[in-house]
Amino acid sequence: MNEVEIIGNSIIYNGTKIIEFNFPIKDYLIFKEGIAVCLLNSSNYYPDGKNVFFVDFNGNILWQISHAYIDYSFDGEPAVNVYVGLIKENDTSFWACNSLGFNLLLDTNGNILDEEFVK
Repeated sequence: MNEVEIIGNSIIYNGTKIIEFNFPIKDYLIFKEGIAVCLLNSSNYYPDGKNVFFVDFNGNILWQISHAYIDYSFDGEPAVNVYVGLIKENDTSFWACNSLGFNLLLDTNGNILDEEFVK
């Protein structure tokens, strides 16, 4: 049986470390194509808000999220809000949940299928 384990910054697959990120893994989802990963939610780590990745079972990063929401409500200065969690929609898609409630539905190829605002 294929086993995925998260230890700090690393993904362990079948007992072997396949990738180590620069920052801790906050959330992850397993798909037949690979693993969706959300890194620790700090805009100091990812000031562009793009802290969601998809890796294959060999540890190759297949894509990094390409879309982030920018909030201009604080003193008119732009503030990027990183993604804070992942929710599996089905066998081929998942929601990346933003700290302001702007969520993206992505497929395992990184395509944006839908978006929603939840408050």
